[in-house]
Amino acid sequence: MKKLTLTIISILIGLSLLAGNPDSNTICKIQTTEIKGTILDPMTGEFLTGVLIEIKSENLKTYSDLDGNFKFIGLKPGTYTIETSYISYLDSEYYVNMNEGIKNVKLNLYPN
Repeated sequence: MKKLTLTIISILIGLSLLAGNPDSNTICKIQTTEIKGTILDPMTGEFLTGVLIEIKSENLKTYSDLDGNFKFIGLKPGTYTIETSYISYLDSEYYVNMNEGIKNVKLNLYPN
């Protein structure tokens, strides 16, 4: 009976600690960021569709949409290398330093 009582008290204390002021629970808060951007050819001003965009350190990849837009979500704050690849254009690397929130980037790809 003592073990059951101690177990219940321990569970209640643990739950009360977790249910405290939400602003004081920053230890449980996970900061995430989002990188969104547009890819275009600066020579013509045209948005580029179907560009492969990668963040290899996170094993993430996507392709630009019809308007040259792309997005990576759920990243932790830090510095990331974005690599791009597209037929008839030079492969490029861009370095993005992220804090919490959304980072908008404009990437220019140059013809090969």
